[in-house]
Amino acid sequence: MTDAIASFDNLEVVDANLKGSLSVLRVGSEPSANELLSVFVGLKNKTSHPLALQVQTLYKDKAGDSLNTGSWVTMTLKPHEETEYRSSSISAEAVDFLVRIRRAPSETGAN
Repeated sequence: MTDAIASFDNLEVVDANLKGSLSVLRVGSEPSANELLSVFVGLKNKTSHPLALQVQTLYKDKAGDSLNTGSWVTMTLKPHEETEYRSSSISAEAVDFLVRIRRAPSETGAN
């Protein structure tokens, strides 16, 4: 038996403009074999064009204190693509998490 956490409360969509473009299908976590917290989020691009995103996972201990600063991971979903973002903690102290999603900054001046 595992203490799987599965709640949309563990998700924050930072960019309100994503509301019509992105569906969050599932959010959850489970302890991995090495006792680290493994997090997953199911995402779907609802548009007919590529959707560039950045996703960040913040891990927390039992007291609710953050264990990391969280790097932003860039990913691009193809039109209407469904994919799963995965992350794993680097500390066995991680028992909770927050996944944040935003649009990737546009690259200007690149030709």
